[in-house]
Amino acid sequence: MIAVTITLLRPAFHGLDSQGQAQWPPAPVRVLGALKAGAHALEDSHTADLAHAAIARIAGSPPPVIHAPDAVDLEVPGTYTDRTSLPEKLTKSNDSKPERFLGLQLFGMDSKNRDLKPQGGMALDGRVIDVLIDIDLPSDETAALDAAAALIPYFGRSQDPAMIEVRHAELLPASPTRVSWYPREDAAGRTRGWQPNTIEWMDENYARVFGEDPALNALPPLPAGAYTRTLTYSPVRVRPGSMTVVPLEFPVEQHRVRKLFLEMAQDLPSGWRAFPLTVSGHTASDGRLVGIGFLGNGGHADYSSPAMVVADAVARSGLRGGRPVRLSAAHEPRTWERVSRRWVSTTPLRAFPDPRVLAFVITQEIADRYGTTAIVQEAQASPVSAQDHRWSGEGLTDGLGQWWLSIETADEIKGPLMLGASTEQGFGMFRPTDHVTRSQS
Repeated sequence: MIAVTITLLRPAFHGLDSQGQAQWPPAPVRVLGALKAGAHALEDSHTADLAHAAIARIAGSPPPVIHAPDAVDLEVPGTYTDRTSLPEKLTKSNDSKPERFLGLQLFGMDSKNRDLKPQGGMALDGRVIDVLIDIDLPSDETAALDAAAALIPYFGRSQDPAMIEVRHAELLPASPTRVSWYPREDAAGRTRGWQPNTIEWMDENYARVFGEDPALNALPPLPAGAYTRTLTYSPVRVRPGSMTVVPLEFPVEQHRVRKLFLEMAQDLPSGWRAFPLTVSGHTASDGRLVGIGFLGNGGHADYSSPAMVVADAVARSGLRGGRPVRLSAAHEPRTWERVSRRWVSTTPLRAFPDPRVLAFVITQEIADRYGTTAIVQEAQASPVSAQDHRWSGEGLTDGLGQWWLSIETADEIKGPLMLGASTEQGFGMFRPTDHVTRSQS
């Protein structure tokens, strides 16, 4: 494990996300980009090569754990204007003007940009951020990264001067003045995490800005979307475990599932997921919701066991959890957690309306999450059976369609599997089709 330690010289942070809001804790891609900038600034070519190689290794590692000070909004104005450019002529009349002393030419950042820019920031109760990366780097690469980090003048934005160092480290002890933030994959997350092709994105944009090819210089920057993964950071560590299943006392018609999951999502603690368990996949299927699966961390500060999380969520949703008179395979966690190569959707999946784009998006999502290729064998925009209802589109304004799919992956993947958009609302649940089901008894 290595630690990237960022010591801010002022107890504030102004790094913004893509929506112009202050981002806390800092995104992993921001850390990787800072190290990449430092590596480009190294004068010794051998040290630079080692630093770039280490950064490429990091891009293939899992998202880091971040230990950061607690933060509150600085409540700065919504926008600001960069007026740091020097006067074109220095005369006695403007020697005393503030602009005379606000130039950034010492940093190679002299700017004449007067456009309004988003502003925002966090006030911190500490100055040290530790980014813990689970990777084993050779000592020479770690030393090269540390040399690159020493050349980084700020972290966040130019008003956040900082000192950065890289070292081998063990897990850091908890601190009462810092919060430990843990990552999880989240399609709706606001934080950018790295992935192997993030380096390609950074290299292409660097060549566009600093290269000598005029045609390349005139190109717009590559957007980050396809070159980063979306994450959510939470103080709750999500540990792998078995799904906890709550059978419902009375089945729920499938068209009501989205509303129930919307209500439930508001009350689940961070790091927990809920999965709709429906009677699907055999001749006796009726598509009804007969249970809810819960997966997450049972050690949350406000909950002493998974049972308490489950009971609370079910009670708040208005459902009645209990042991139904008749059980089906849908009530068994292994039905949904099975390792399989063939999967079929049991609730409608939301993705792009064009089937070719749909196939691309879903196969890319599987490749990013599971590292394997997939084929969409069947995709249709209408329910497979009369019992599988098209869900209400109320409040869904992004134009994404509803689909029912069957997919096959090159390698086995482990469930529970949810794909596409709006999974927190119950969309996109899949069931392995090579699972031997049993009829209701």
